[in-house]
Amino acid sequence: MGDYYTIYLFSFIVACFIIYDRYNKWTNNKKSVKKLIDTWGIGDYEKYHEGDFENIATFFNHKMSDKFYIDDITWNDLEFDEIYKKLNHTMSSVGEEYLYYLLRTPIFNQDTLKKRNIKMEEFELDAQNRIALQKTLQKLDKKRSMSISDIVYGTMKDYRGTPILLIRILSIISILWLISILIYPEIGLIFLFTIFPLNMLIHYSSRKQIENNISSIKYVVNLIVTSKKCIPYITDKDVQSQLIDLYNNAKILSSIRFKFLYPSNASEDLFGAIFDYLRIITLFDLFMYSKMIRLISDKKIYIKEIFEVLGELDALISLASYRSGLEEYTTPIIHTKEDDFLRFEKAYHPLLTKPEKNTLNKSQSILITGANASGKSTFLKTIGINQIFAQTFYTVLATSYESKLVKVCTAMSVKDNILQNESYYIAEIKAVKRILDEVKKEDGKVLCIVDELLKGTNTKERIVGAYQILDYLSNYSYVYAATHDIELTDLLKEKMDNYHFQSEITNNDIYFDYRIKDGKSLDTNAIELLRIFDFNEEIISRSKAMLKAMI
Repeated sequence: MGDYYTIYLFSFIVACFIIYDRYNKWTNNKKSVKKLIDTWGIGDYEKYHEGDFENIATFFNHKMSDKFYIDDITWNDLEFDEIYKKLNHTMSSVGEEYLYYLLRTPIFNQDTLKKRNIKMEEFELDAQNRIALQKTLQKLDKKRSMSISDIVYGTMKDYRGTPILLIRILSIISILWLISILIYPEIGLIFLFTIFPLNMLIHYSSRKQIENNISSIKYVVNLIVTSKKCIPYITDKDVQSQLIDLYNNAKILSSIRFKFLYPSNASEDLFGAIFDYLRIITLFDLFMYSKMIRLISDKKIYIKEIFEVLGELDALISLASYRSGLEEYTTPIIHTKEDDFLRFEKAYHPLLTKPEKNTLNKSQSILITGANASGKSTFLKTIGINQIFAQTFYTVLATSYESKLVKVCTAMSVKDNILQNESYYIAEIKAVKRILDEVKKEDGKVLCIVDELLKGTNTKERIVGAYQILDYLSNYSYVYAATHDIELTDLLKEKMDNYHFQSEITNNDIYFDYRIKDGKSLDTNAIELLRIFDFNEEIISRSKAMLKAMI
């Protein structure tokens, strides 16, 4: 009876552990699903640290080619690091890197853009399938401390210490010792004072060399495993078939999920401590590390494709989430009309919490004038950002948006470079020159967005130089420019439509409506702003008198 009681008690305890484990998994799964539902459309806001974008950008850097991409100047002018943070609702590092790549590589094929949009719409409509994919992709995790694409597209160095043949011999001797020690204990003493110290020396000296790559190998293995788990939730049959083939070609990596990839903490786990010593004695880590490096190299072509398939899935789910949380958006109408480039209604800037929405009904090239801080730069950025959105994920922040497919280049927020002994003006003309070089290429029209052209030089040369540059650009591309030089509005009126932003000063305060209007601006507010900010009256009165005399 006592024996049966013990068996029943033991069985009950085991059953309780199993039930508890299942319950934990069920509650964790429920919490995970709830969080994915709650954060859909708003994202799970994350902190970014210095250096994060260096790793996030590495996939883009690996894929850069001679084809057009959004360069650093345009990316920074339009504040795309901040925009990226708002768009990034991804689950994994693979998704983060692919999203960054997607935003910097506009597409010039409308069918490809429409296919992306169809996938995003599927994610928006099929919540059950989307959540299953998100949960699976979450297992890849985010590791901004390292570049995931560097693992896939770079080269992981093999161990360069003790020759691998010697390691194999020492490993075999160690295994034979472990087998024979029970039969011939005296052999253990010989090993203890000869092979064992040597193996320990090799293990710890090599560990420093390979430990950084071990986490990389773990991620590659996890990538392969995750690709298989994603297959049932992919509705696109072509993508599903592609991923099945890729997994079948790379699955040998997922089958070698040896313990060395998950080293234990000896102080917390007795069995782990024993296993750690066995790994040291047999040089297991080194042997398997070398094998995994060779396998990854052999299967790299498949790993790259898996990276891109999963990265695109994660990025498109992220973008679907982003636009689901927008107050208003639409898909663009892409056209090829010769006499028109861009028209839109109620377009707005994604970084503003209460943006003013603007409409532009007819436009080839435009020149915008207006007082300081009246909204000129924000309007130009709104156009540049929405054009890139249209050509990357077929979404615009407007009620309607009609445009051609163009290359976007900007020169807006130029800075001098002390380290390179480069003045503001030199930096500015270099930024403009790269736009001119892009316009010369015969691979598509350019949308040139420039703000305060040549402001780093004197008035006469600025007006002359700006006129010639804008006149040239408007002959071969679409130019959206802002200026304080009213003279340019008359000089360029045959080439560029004039628009302006207004300001109004009342009760020692300045008011802007941030609405774009036809025609050139007649407002000036620079001297009046000196008064509002309490400059002394002598400066203000003399400035007004001098300005009147000059006019």
